[in-house]
Amino acid sequence: WYRVMAKSSQSDHQGKKVAMEIYSWFLAQGPGVTPLKISQLYGSLFSGQPIMSAAYNGQGKALAAMPVSNKTRADLLFALNLVTSQGTLKHIKAKPGIQILGGKTGSGTLVNKKFKTNGWSVIGFRHDKKLLVLTAFVNRGSGAREAAEVAQIALDSL
Repeated sequence: WYRVMAKSSQSDHQGKKVAMEIYSWFLAQGPGVTPLKISQLYGSLFSGQPIMSAAYNGQGKALAAMPVSNKTRADLLFALNLVTSQGTLKHIKAKPGIQILGGKTGSGTLVNKKFKTNGWSVIGFRHDKKLLVLTAFVNRGSGAREAAEVAQIALDSL
């Protein structure tokens, strides 16, 4: 997605810098970045709030400060928006009452399984005046496209 930023008004250098900051956060999480961790990170980015613990009652506790500066967060939000308007999530459609803010797709190779991957997508959106994050994960899928299809089904069900 840093290439998408480079095609916009952002410089290639800035796009790479932003991508490296986000990936360094993932690396700091150690092996096994879960869909929950993806949701926590992107929820923090979209809301501008600390990374929160999971809680059914909305009473989660702050686990860590937002992992990037305000300037980098603005650059990330710009890039995440481009992903949904020009990039790998450009086919995601929102019905009336849903405002897509941005998103990201990814795929990861299973450990010691060169050609077997998992796919994921995360979408930040507003619905009923709430800021929400949807993370779709496809285990042993062929990549992020399948996860984007699952995310579309979930958005359509709202």
